[in-house]
Amino acid sequence: MTEMGDTDANRYFHVVAWVKGDAESPVFLFGDLLETDLEKKFLSYYRAGRKLLADRHLYDIHDLVSVSIIETEVPKDKAIDDFLRRDRDAIDRLNQSSHVFFLGRISGPNDVDVLEVGEDVTSRYIKGPPGEGRTLVDIINHPWTLTVLGGLIVALIAAAVM
Repeated sequence: MTEMGDTDANRYFHVVAWVKGDAESPVFLFGDLLETDLEKKFLSYYRAGRKLLADRHLYDIHDLVSVSIIETEVPKDKAIDDFLRRDRDAIDRLNQSSHVFFLGRISGPNDVDVLEVGEDVTSRYIKGPPGEGRTLVDIINHPWTLTVLGGLIVALIAAAVM
């Protein structure tokens, strides 16, 4: 991971994920984050393997099939608008010089279009699967660990009494 503060203040980070069960449709989780916000709102949850609240939806971090962290120099909406304008201009130029008419994009802007307009910096921040950054306290406090340890203690007490 890069050191916090290595990135200029005018850099924006956006998180897009593909979720188990609908891996064909990317889900826009966060946008226009500063690097410190990226750490607080996404990376810390990812590393801890904890559930994540984004856009009023609760996601199990282990249900994320794939994640992309995109970096742009301008906020998401401006980056997407600039991209779409350049795309429309290119299609207009092509239509003026061709006997074939190209419609271009039929749908309007969508948050996941940020995938097309920025730099994918995922590998700079994510080095392994979700939960790899768990601390011993996180593992001990996990419900599954507590259940298994509790069962072992009960079994030991029962064995000692008999």
